[in-house]
Amino acid sequence: MAAMSVAERQKETRSIAPNCRHPRFVFKSTQCTRTPHGNVCFHTVKNYDALIEAFQPRMLVDAQVRAAPVGTYCWILRKREGVPHVYAMKVICEQEIGSLHNFIFLLSSNPGRLLKEDDTFIDAKEVIAAGELEVKRVKVKGENVEREKRDFNLQSGSFMEPIFRMTGWQPINRRRIPKTREMLAEDIDQKEKARKILTDDVARYLSADFASMVPPTLDGPLNRTTIVAHVKSISESLGGRPFIKGAEIITSNSNMELIRSVMSEHIPERENNSSHARPNAGPAKKAKASHPPHPPKQPKRGGTRRIRKRLYKKQTRRC
Repeated sequence: MAAMSVAERQKETRSIAPNCRHPRFVFKSTQCTRTPHGNVCFHTVKNYDALIEAFQPRMLVDAQVRAAPVGTYCWILRKREGVPHVYAMKVICEQEIGSLHNFIFLLSSNPGRLLKEDDTFIDAKEVIAAGELEVKRVKVKGENVEREKRDFNLQSGSFMEPIFRMTGWQPINRRRIPKTREMLAEDIDQKEKARKILTDDVARYLSADFASMVPPTLDGPLNRTTIVAHVKSISESLGGRPFIKGAEIITSNSNMELIRSVMSEHIPERENNSSHARPNAGPAKKAKASHPPHPPKQPKRGGTRRIRKRLYKKQTRRC
């Protein structure tokens, strides 16, 4: 039997499961993209094939990642036929074009079915590590020159969250009792050892340093109110500084055109306020609410009050 071409495989894949080539595509519409002219939100994909075609050339591979220009990137390190490769894509808006680590996994996968029946990634075990990369120019001490500094972290909710996820509750069935400080200290120590093994392996391949933070210490008491936020901050610190949260990303006009070509623009009413309005814009006029036309009046049933009352009793009995 002759081998199927890429187009034939894609056609067969779509006939079996139309959405399996763009899994878990979640566009982060709760956060607006900042532009020089104001804030804009996007919420749906017009054409997945056009989306893939538009962003495939923007993906960096291997040596391109190690020499990436200044910017903020999402990256994954995965094995392809037993050989590790690193893939990255520049973050061009705060919304990340969906769940960007998943999107990079999609673009770096072979054509064909990508999801299992339980909606988990096929070959997800090939992902060794994933996170963010920040490339910036810094001044060299004592010299009037600048050099590029590359910081990698492991902040990927798609792939790394299970490694750094912690729970602040004691292992007691059906009871939510906060762990003691000794229990948390032991958990953090185990997570830090696992992180060191992972970063040492990945750093050898990427020839890079990994940003890390010292897990925060809790000064107050451990209780049901403080434990959730504290454990979350520990997990984030183990993965490294979250670049995208603090990055000043303003989407350029050219990138806006690229996004508009494949996304549907939508500004939710709850976000259409003064903080999201375009600069120098006058007060927005309140749109009149559109009401559906009133249905034509039905003729009254019954000619007398007694008949109408009898009909009302019959209807209420049925209810």
